[in-house]
Amino acid sequence: MPQKECITPKNGEVLAERTDVIDRHHTIGLSNDLVRAVHQINADGKLLLAIVISRLDSMATYKMEDTRTTVTVAQWEDLHKGKNPWRDLKRAANNVFEAEIRMDTSTGTKNRYKRIRWCSSIEYCESEAKVIVILSRELLPHVTQLNVKFTSFKVGNLGEMRTLYAWRLYELLMQWKSTGMVEIEIETLHECLEVPNSCSVNFGEMRRRVIVPAVKEIEDKANLEIMWNPKKKGRRVASILFGFTEKKQPALF
Repeated sequence: MPQKECITPKNGEVLAERTDVIDRHHTIGLSNDLVRAVHQINADGKLLLAIVISRLDSMATYKMEDTRTTVTVAQWEDLHKGKNPWRDLKRAANNVFEAEIRMDTSTGTKNRYKRIRWCSSIEYCESEAKVIVILSRELLPHVTQLNVKFTSFKVGNLGEMRTLYAWRLYELLMQWKSTGMVEIEIETLHECLEVPNSCSVNFGEMRRRVIVPAVKEIEDKANLEIMWNPKKKGRRVASILFGFTEKKQPALF
């Protein structure tokens, strides 16, 4: 398995100024608080962020300007198949720039939340077909200096997923990959997966439009086998118990 290259930028130099493909074995680290937050971003925006974050050392310390990371259209196309990769990369960059994170900061009886941005700036290099992303200062504690309470996964697994429901559910499950089991409150799923109101008020719709297709996509693309069971309080579904394991690879001989 390829070892992750640790890149430490100096004096504001551009990080990852390379034209090779992204190593699918590179890992992404996110704080558990970030995983549980509301991301308000689409699947392509998530993929672009995954590429950027995977180029950072999640254990290292960075200044905001040192997260300056180049993503070329060739790198993008390796993980995202489409008819117009440069257009798709720019649209993903637009989504990253406009999206925000809503993070619960409630304490005790005080109901609070914080809104932060994913990035500080994005430069579009039309003639070179690349974008240069600088992450926001407020995001850095959630993607770097991660020693405890964080979730990690391979960029290749996320690159295969094309729906936000699958991507976000996968992130939530990976918090518990050491045990392979987690019970998630239904309100948390509604919020983190950003489901429409029709799914929030009708579990049958939630099952049909969100859970079943998301589980299938994760099983197909991330090599997991997932079992899930809704838990009721009275007549209402209050939570879902998920169990998951890695699929066994078939023997070559």
